[in-house]
Order: sequence, then C-alpha cells, then structure tokens
Amino acid sequence: MQEKLYKVLRFGNKNFDALCQWLGKMSARGYFLHSVKGHLYFFTKNAPCPLEYHVEYVSANVNDTLQYIGLCGWNYICSDGYLHFFCCTKGKHYYTGAFYKRSCYSERKQFFSSLLISDAVSVLICLACCLLIAPKLSSPLTYVLFLLILLIGIYCLGGLINNALILSSINKRLAALPRSQAPSRTAELVSPDEQYAASFLDACLAYKEAGGMLYDISTLTDARNLIHRLNAAAQPDDEREPFYTYWLIDNGSYVGSANLRLTLTEAQRKCGGNIAYEIRPEMRLRGYGTVILSKMLEEAAKKGLESAVLTCEADNISAVNTIENCGGKLISIHVANLDGFVRPTRIYNVSLRNIKNDL
Repeated sequence: MQEKLYKVLRFGNKNFDALCQWLGKMSARGYFLHSVKGHLYFFTKNAPCPLEYHVEYVSANVNDTLQYIGLCGWNYICSDGYLHFFCCTKGKHYYTGAFYKRSCYSERKQFFSSLLISDAVSVLICLACCLLIAPKLSSPLTYVLFLLILLIGIYCLGGLINNALILSSINKRLAALPRSQAPSRTAELVSPDEQYAASFLDACLAYKEAGGMLYDISTLTDARNLIHRLNAAAQPDDEREPFYTYWLIDNGSYVGSANLRLTLTEAQRKCGGNIAYEIRPEMRLRGYGTVILSKMLEEAAKKGLESAVLTCEADNISAVNTIENCGGKLISIHVANLDGFVRPTRIYNVSLRNIKNDL
C-alpha cells in the first residue's frame, strides 16, 4: 500500500525554534514529518504522538555531524539543502555539550549572516527600482510593476528583520555558552610523591566536604601509605596488568589525579576507558581538565597505545566539553542499568597517532 503524503506550505521556516514547535504540534495531531522541499512540508498521517523536533544547519563535515546528532538520540528524518531534520520522543536525547553547540551555533550564524546580506541587497535593489519607476507612473502597467516591486521589497524587508532577530538570538546563545579558560602553563604531570602528601590529603578532605569521595584517608600517614600503594600498582607483575596513577601539580599543590590502563575488559570499554581523571572540587572550571587529559593522552602514546577509549556520563557537560576539546570522537552511547539505576554513558575514541608523531 502506497504511503499517503499530506502537503503543507509554510513560510518563515528559517526560525528553527518556531519551526520545531510547529512540527511538534503537528505530530500531536497525528501528522509526522516525512520530507521537506523549500517551503513545502510533506507529512504522513498516523495516531497522534507528541515528538520533539530538531533542525540543524550543517554545511561542513556533514556525515560526521549527522552521525554525532544521531548518537545523541535524535532520529534523522530528511534533509533540504544544508538544513537537516531530526525527531525523537520527548526527553530521549542527550545534551551535546557546549563545545559541540558552539560549532553548531557558529554554523547557524554563518548561514543567517549570508541570508541577512542577501535580504539587504534585495531590499536595496527593490528600493532603487521603486525610485526609478515612481517618476514614470503613467499607465496601468507601470502601476502594477511598481506595486509588484514594492511588495517584493516589503517581503525582503520582513526577511531582513526576521534574520536580524535570529542572529541576535544566536549571538546571545553563543555568549551564554561556557568558554574554556586558558590552560595553565605551570601545571605538570608527576607520579604520586610524598612531597605533595599534605596537599593531596587536603584534596581528599575537600572531596568529602563536597559530598564525594576520592580516597578514604584522613591523616598524613594514610596519605603516605596510599602513595606507596599507588606507585606499587604501576609496577608490572605476572598476576595483573600495571595500573598507572599520575597527579597534576601546579605551583607545588595537588590539583587532580588521573589513571591509565593499557588494556581494557569489555566492561571497562563501556564504563571507565583507558583514562579516568578527577580535578579537586575548588579547582574545577579553570581549564585543568583539558590540561590533565591532554597530558595523559601524551603518556598513553608514549606507552604504545594507538588510540584511547574515554567515557563519561552522558549529561556531564564539563566532561563532554573536555573530551571533545581533546579530540574525542563520539562512537556510541551505552545505557547501563546497574541495580535499577540507569546510567547513560558516552563512549569516545581518541586517535593518538598525531600525538606520537609530535613526541
């Protein structure tokens, strides 16, 4: 049986937010987007089901970007030129992170800037034509021509105002996105050392105060004993693989720690990865995450890894930004159900070949 399509003509389709709201209302009435051609939208009719829609302007790296959006929970519907349409059940997509959103908003800004220039030129041309024809209005034909050009000019002026408002909205969203701070140039990666034991102990206590747990230690003696155990774990033996621990030190103080595994079990590929890192609570959002991860990727390359698997919780915006800033490519989102607790986890892959070439 041939699928029946319903056509709807809709102007003003460049306002993505309004367009997505309209498509959502159509799905609630049982009309589901099938394809788009310019201002003409084609729908299929079925039982009403409220969906969430997403429209993206993508002109470069199209396949990679569409794959990324799909992995984040959006179902691809169709494309119309550089515009790509997606939908999903409400609330079933994952936040894509400020790094990704910045690149998408930059693409949108480029798109609407070009439309703004095009509309401005069209308005000027229509204005010039009206000024040339106005003194020569004598016959019905000239009046009709004048009115037609005037209407086209008004339409272009409306597009100009609309695109200017959208550009203003995009600029506000770009300004609201968090920016990575300049990375510290004095931070260094070291093996756990007793000279930083006091600072390390302070960090562990800070974790407890923040409601988390790094290591359950409360005295300097505990800290020194733990340092010995961490260094011993990095030594290979016949029974287990080495487990490397590094500390990020800045101006003589402990900032964070990271672990490196050279081999992974199937469970670790889905949660944990080759590298895991932590930044002490009061030092977060200062660019140290990018510093420690980039230095750990260098360590992984030195130890022979060709690529590294990195994981983070799907809605951990800070971790998503850090991993993607360091070249992480999203390969899947694994939804684990641990004792009734659903934990969606992003799984990234980072190629280390370029890092190896630079070493």
